[in-house]
Amino acid sequence: MRRSLSVLGPVALALVVLQGLSAADPSAMLPLHVGNHWGYVTTSGTHQVETITGTRTLRGRTVFVKSYAEEPNVGLENYWLTGPEGEVLLAGFLRPGSGVAYDPPIVLCGGAPVVGDTWPTHVTSYDLADSTLSQTFDITYGALEDVSLLVPAGRFPCIGVGQVVPGISLAVAGFVGDGLTLDGRRVTGLQVAAGGVPSDWYSPGVGVVQYGYIEMYRLEEYGVTTPALATSWGAVKASYR
Repeated sequence: MRRSLSVLGPVALALVVLQGLSAADPSAMLPLHVGNHWGYVTTSGTHQVETITGTRTLRGRTVFVKSYAEEPNVGLENYWLTGPEGEVLLAGFLRPGSGVAYDPPIVLCGGAPVVGDTWPTHVTSYDLADSTLSQTFDITYGALEDVSLLVPAGRFPCIGVGQVVPGISLAVAGFVGDGLTLDGRRVTGLQVAAGGVPSDWYSPGVGVVQYGYIEMYRLEEYGVTTPALATSWGAVKASYR
């Protein structure tokens, strides 16, 4: 049965905040706990380190801050929540020269996803500097593939997610080529209009194992609170069916 998650009501948002501040759930698609970190490397040798460095209040919600240590995203912060079923919710980002807040947060990945699931969100974006309204848009992410990925950190069962057609780029930058994703990362070959192409691969209890478009960032080391074993993926999925 296909599931969808749309705009969250007040009760659901309260659950989101409570779940986001709890200890990392082994079934969470992006474990959020201060100190969790992920290191990535590309085939060309570019490295990136992403660390949960703290929390902040963003449009009345307490969110987790993920900070980036290496170019081309050094200085980037993006802001995350975990949904009540382990969903990955993006609340905004800040990088030198630009920043936005999303209200409600964008659903990038559902909890215990299966291929064919979609997660539409009706979003209003605000300029992070002065809270002025930027624009309102509809965006839908979906589970596009179920795959086992071998990366430098090991082999992980993953769900590949991406924007469902029509794809859009960042609310404050719409251009093809080197561009910004919705969470503020600068990537090579951003596919703005195509949609239907995985951009991030999640494994429960681990987080993002691989991301990118033309050049892929592949997980080479990580440290998360209470990570799930890679072999538990089938059990995690079965428990939601």
